[in-house]
Amino acid sequence: MPSKSQESVKHVSVYSHIAPLYDYMMRHVNYVQWYRYIDSLLNAYAPNPRSLLELACGTGKMLEKFAGQVPVLMGLDRSFEMLQGARQRLSGKCDHLLLWNGDMRQFAIQIEVQVVLCLYDSINYCMSEDELTATLDSVHVCLQDGGIFIFDICTRRTCKNYFRSLHEVDTFAGTEFVRRGRYDDKNDWQINEFWLNQQETGSQYFERHVQKIYSLRAVKKSITRSQKWDILGVYNNFTRRPGSERSFRVHFVLQKRTG
Repeated sequence: MPSKSQESVKHVSVYSHIAPLYDYMMRHVNYVQWYRYIDSLLNAYAPNPRSLLELACGTGKMLEKFAGQVPVLMGLDRSFEMLQGARQRLSGKCDHLLLWNGDMRQFAIQIEVQVVLCLYDSINYCMSEDELTATLDSVHVCLQDGGIFIFDICTRRTCKNYFRSLHEVDTFAGTEFVRRGRYDDKNDWQINEFWLNQQETGSQYFERHVQKIYSLRAVKKSITRSQKWDILGVYNNFTRRPGSERSFRVHFVLQKRTG
């Protein structure tokens, strides 16, 4: 933790000050593997889509993989700072690109899209089943009949095995950062806290990220009670094997019911 007193550390919104560091922090993620897996699901369930929207698109690394492949690309993110990175990354690479600052629990667009993605357990930022249902409803409205929604969740097993006591210290681009992660068993919360020290100015910032970790049963309940979706697949960690509570990551493939 930075040496200054807690009173001198400014608490800021999530993904505001780690945005310039995000790609560095996530350099261990194999985005090529992730893209190939999602692309294989699209080939199976929605081949050659003409439009794709990614919720919580971050700095646009996944959208970049679809540039030139999908004519119309869209991205939504709650963090204006993360979107700035996406705009820089995708500038000049897409025929039709729309990025906007918004909340996946409540958004609307004027056109219907064929595919919606929400990846890397971003949907775990829905902190209640009501918020999860609200996100599903927003996606349902923007999808065309028969459209596909693909998202993944982080499981309790992942949190208990890898994030129960996480501690990382590093420096990038003039900012020293400390990351601490813990799993709150009582509330099923994965908590990640970041202290950032901008070395040139001495300014210090703190971001606290909290995700709700759901059972598969709870997610399926939110999906089925609306009677708006068909569940096409619930898959284990980048495979086509069935996902379970023993999975580290579970991918859901939903289809909007027609009519």
